[in-house]
Amino acid sequence: MTRVVIWTLIGALVLIVGASQIAAQQKQEVRTIALKVSGLHCEGCVDPVVQGLRKLQGVQSAELEFKTAVAIVRYDEAQIPASHIVLALPKIPHAMGPRSNMKYEGQLMLTLAKGDAKRVAQALGKVKGVAKVRQERNTLLIAFQPDASVRYAQIEQAVKKAGGTLAPVRASDTHRHNH
Repeated sequence: MTRVVIWTLIGALVLIVGASQIAAQQKQEVRTIALKVSGLHCEGCVDPVVQGLRKLQGVQSAELEFKTAVAIVRYDEAQIPASHIVLALPKIPHAMGPRSNMKYEGQLMLTLAKGDAKRVAQALGKVKGVAKVRQERNTLLIAFQPDASVRYAQIEQAVKKAGGTLAPVRASDTHRHNH
């Protein structure tokens, strides 16, 4: 009888631990975003930017292609909103040193799979925390206000309401965009 109770308790414990791990995994909101990075002086700027992005809580990976100035960042939005990643770029120490007064800057880079880019840009401009939206054909570059806390889900929602659909971001996208 005691063995049955012990095995029942062990079984219940295994179920509880397994369920809590599944719940923790479900709370993650893993996203991949593209950032257009400015202030890159040379190839030596790539590593400081990548390392600076990777140090942010919630960022799982970051890549940056110098020629295109596009960074691809994979992160958990449950831990950090997209705007905080973009706004962290000027805080990363520049490879040219503090005396250069150079800073990295960035914008969230969206590619429309379908929809009217002008209409989508106008809708994105109305999202609280968005400072400016610049359109380059079907690519939209979003700058955030300094205190913004804008989640990617809010961006997606605004795009959808404006009748647009975003193209997915892939790691290979660092090689496809031109200055």
